[in-house]
Amino acid sequence: MLSKQRYEEKKKVQDALLLQKKEEAKQAKMIKNQNEQKKFMNNERMRQENKMKNQIGLQSKRLAQMKIAEEQRRKIVNARKEHEAKCEDEEQLRNVKMDEVAQMEKLEMELIKRLQNT
Repeated sequence: MLSKQRYEEKKKVQDALLLQKKEEAKQAKMIKNQNEQKKFMNNERMRQENKMKNQIGLQSKRLAQMKIAEEQRRKIVNARKEHEAKCEDEEQLRNVKMDEVAQMEKLEMELIKRLQNT
């Protein structure tokens, strides 16, 4: 009877240990799954952040290129305007000189006529 009682107690202890080991294994598996999920979520978050950083970088680069192109267009327009203004000034100066030359030629002709008349 005593040995049967010991056997049953030993069996209960073994069953309890087995149950405890099963529970520990179940918890370890659950923790492992949770850790894998956290790792996946963290990797996904990092991937999204990197994607956004990359997009921001590309957008900044495009914006800088647009600003450079706009500055170049502005410089070309200004250079064209300056050139046209310079050409107009030169044309006006040429017209003034031509008027002066015409007046001098007219004066010369008048002086020649006066000399011939005297």
